[in-house]
Amino acid sequence: MDPEKILVWNVRGLNSSLRQDALRDLVDSARIDIVCCQETKMQLITHRDILSILGADFSEFVFLPAVGYSGGILVAWRRNLRYSGIHRVDSHSVSVQFSHENGATWWFTCVYGPQNDAAKILFLQELRDIRVGC
Repeated sequence: MDPEKILVWNVRGLNSSLRQDALRDLVDSARIDIVCCQETKMQLITHRDILSILGADFSEFVFLPAVGYSGGILVAWRRNLRYSGIHRVDSHSVSVQFSHENGATWWFTCVYGPQNDAAKILFLQELRDIRVGC
């Protein structure tokens, strides 16, 4: 199955129960298939967190931990999507490979770029590396 709806949201912190409830309401009402949350500000995300935040349909996820209280990326998807089992987590991005029923694969990448100029150069190189690797 191909996703019909993808949500990309800079949540500015996913630790708040109000923010988690708002995300779940949006995902449920819009029937979102893939969720990409940037700036989660969470250093650890567990299956229990995903169950609480997104519900039982989202059994698969990959995340980039926050550093201190900044950054962090979460990519989660409904269990009926065909995850190929391949993903990559880089300094400023999370990439997940999905597959079609016919065997063809495609990549989904969620990024959260740095603010300072020196780090932006490294970020652009990371994007080039992702393109080559994916």
